[in-house]
Amino acid sequence: MEEECDAGKFGPRCEKVCPYPNYGNLCVFKCDCNENLCNPSDGCSGLYAITKETSTPNVPYNDDHTYTDEEAQYHEESRRSQYMQFVTVSLAVLVVVMCIIYVGTKSIVRRRLSTDTTC
Repeated sequence: MEEECDAGKFGPRCEKVCPYPNYGNLCVFKCDCNENLCNPSDGCSGLYAITKETSTPNVPYNDDHTYTDEEAQYHEESRRSQYMQFVTVSLAVLVVVMCIIYVGTKSIVRRRLSTDTTC
């Protein structure tokens, strides 16, 4: 299972810090303030802190930083892993619901059969 990084960090071992202007979990948010006011984990600090989500939530983007194939692949694998977890949990819930319906239906049929034979 891959490690979930703290806000402001990313990479296979969470060893990299979000580059300005990105911040937050997986560096998906963008600071709308000067670099010296932008915290990699919390975003803009100060009285007029305004932040917004970037348009590319999977891989942080910054003109001054070139992301390696390894970093891009890590973010893609992280997204796929989250998707697979969602699909797995959804299928498990579906199976449980189907089992409950099956057991409920079977019990109703048994009751009807037992009442029919006692008449």
